[in-house]
Amino acid sequence: MEFDTVIRGGTLITPSGPILADLGIAGERIAAIAPRLDGVQVIDATRMLVLPGAIDPHVMPIDRGHEADGDVIDGPQSIIYKQAENRLHIQKALMALTMTPRA
Repeated sequence: MEFDTVIRGGTLITPSGPILADLGIAGERIAAIAPRLDGVQVIDATRMLVLPGAIDPHVMPIDRGHEADGDVIDGPQSIIYKQAENRLHIQKALMALTMTPRA
């Protein structure tokens, strides 16, 4: 099967631990994780971490029109808060998830 996008050769951080694999995306969904996938668009992630399904807690102030356009700010996958009050808690949770050794 050929996917719309393949993220190739990255270290995927999964609930069961890190694995070296490709990630196949069909439409807007993760469709497969396997050693070698084919896709229309291939993104090289060699020596990079890939966090499938992770949320990017970008909590800096944003300037509409300069740092991001309205499509990003008002898009269906964006959540904009007036204050970044939960930033510390999000960062601590991500650090615990990605840095805790697994048995």
